[in-house]
Amino acid sequence: ITLPDKNWRLGNYEILEEIGRGGMGVIYRARQRHSRRIVALKRVLGYHADSRETLARFRREAQAAASLDHPNILPIYEVSDSEDGLPFFSMKFAPGGSLQEVGPALRNDPRQCVALVAKIARAVQYAHGKGILHRDLKPGNILLDGQGEPLVSDFGLAKWLDTTSDLTRTLTIFGTPGYIAPEQASGPAAQLKPAADVYSLGAILFDLLAGRPPFLGSHALSVIRQAAETPAPKLRTLSKRLGLNPERAIDNAM
Repeated sequence: ITLPDKNWRLGNYEILEEIGRGGMGVIYRARQRHSRRIVALKRVLGYHADSRETLARFRREAQAAASLDHPNILPIYEVSDSEDGLPFFSMKFAPGGSLQEVGPALRNDPRQCVALVAKIARAVQYAHGKGILHRDLKPGNILLDGQGEPLVSDFGLAKWLDTTSDLTRTLTIFGTPGYIAPEQASGPAAQLKPAADVYSLGAILFDLLAGRPPFLGSHALSVIRQAAETPAPKLRTLSKRLGLNPERAIDNAM
């Protein structure tokens, strides 16, 4: 999507700048016209206009996130369609970046790493209590507000626990290798349980402490196979900072 001019508007929002994009949508920093509130606005990419599956995923993300009200889940303000019929939604603007960006700065403070993941875990538990699995928890999907509080975002792969229907299973909707549970890549989506998100939480904490996810590989299938067949490496073998007893460092931080 290219902006026609500096004053381009989308619904009730003035688009200020693009701040990110992925395979499904583009995210802008925008200003709500009447309240003047700065928000993040996500719009489905134009070339997906004819993809029923992508549009369904996009609307599912908005519906899942909008149904959750928790201080550590990124709030949705408005869900709407643009003049060309493409869906978009506005949400809280998180100026602190993501855990992927700030992770290296946190690595010397295991206590803060654990405290952040504890808050994320409580938010995910709340979502599970509302019947929603996230299925794509990773450092890049954990945003930070102006006070450094974590906000779980990007529910594009969310699944309702009480439903058996699911979108077509392809590698593009499995989640992110290195952070997803082995059963998420190999088993039926209908059989996924909250434990899949718990695995991802562990992988996020591992990344914050060690500077890398538990498993690495030259391609996605290699990473998924390692996660299914081998135990994760010991933190003490990857992080001299945690010394000889990284597990004790985590216990002390708790």
